Amino acid sequence: NVMVVALLITFSALLVADESADLDVDRTDFSDPALKEDQDVEEGPSQHVLSASLLPDTPENQIQIGVNNTLLVSLSNLGGKMYNVTFIDGYLETSSSAERLGMFRRQVYGEALGPREQRSFRYLFVPPTTVKPGEYRLVFTAHYQNRDMANFVDAVFNETAELVPASSEGLSLDMLLLGGGVVAGGALLLVVIYILGGAGSASVAGSQAKKAPTIKKAAAGPDDASDWLQGTLAGSEGRSPSRKKKKP
Repeated sequence: NVMVVALLITFSALLVADESADLDVDRTDFSDPALKEDQDVEEGPSQHVLSASLLPDTPENQIQIGVNNTLLVSLSNLGGKMYNVTFIDGYLETSSSAERLGMFRRQVYGEALGPREQRSFRYLFVPPTTVKPGEYRLVFTAHYQNRDMANFVDAVFNETAELVPASSEGLSLDMLLLGGGVVAGGALLLVVIYILGGAGSASVAGSQAKKAPTIKKAAAGPDDASDWLQGTLAGSEGRSPSRKKKKP
């Protein structure tokens, strides 16, 4: 009996120690969103924002390689909250294996999309010249957020298209845009140089005018005039010539 009582006391002591150990365990529920670290998690498209897209310059869904192509994106806010359209980007992948081949550039907007408002955005992208002509999948996504800083992403375009070599018209247009930018930059540089040059010459002329000595002309006296007017008819206008008297 003594052994049984001793065993019961031992088990009781172990249970008490185990419960006291459990009291030191941190039972904080980290699934609470308020306790999570701030992360830029995108929640997919908002249920209040509808999107549509169009490739206006691509006949028969053919996209030219190495030149600018245009994607028009329309976003309609059907709800009562304000959104901020942050940027649009995209990527290129193979149509068969969905292997991602590269990213298109990110174009930042930072424009508001108010309640009951519809806005259109123009996005330019250039397929890289490293890809071969053929059929590929293009995916473009619009990113926006509400006033609560909740981030949303919407795949506004997810279709297959045929990439073709750039035509002469496409190359000419890109060269025209590039040439226009160069000409405008050169003209602006010439204007700046002209303005700076004119201001510099004006300041130099002003300083020279201040430093130039003044030369006073001395009034010519009668004696000085007779020296260089001697032997001329100057000063004898209106006078009758003097006659020499004949000697008797």
